[in-house]
Amino acid sequence: MTRQETHGINRIEGEQDAGIRRNVHDAGATTVLESVVDYTRKDGQVVTIPSASFLDRAQDGKVSELRVYIDLAPVFAQEPVTT
Repeated sequence: MTRQETHGINRIEGEQDAGIRRNVHDAGATTVLESVVDYTRKDGQVVTIPSASFLDRAQDGKVSELRVYIDLAPVFAQEPVTT
């Protein structure tokens, strides 16, 4: 982990799944989930970030791959974020 990445992590107090599921789509062996996550920065600001996850299952039903796409730039921004 780089110094810049470590510095950014120090800005996060915690994260919590907001529990908002906007869309779930099953396409054969792949499930696509759109959701949002709330991150609480150490300055007390809560930043809500959308994300998309792709879950692939093997023929035996076990998860073979999980890909999560999320832009965390607002969480690590120097200036306060308005959401």
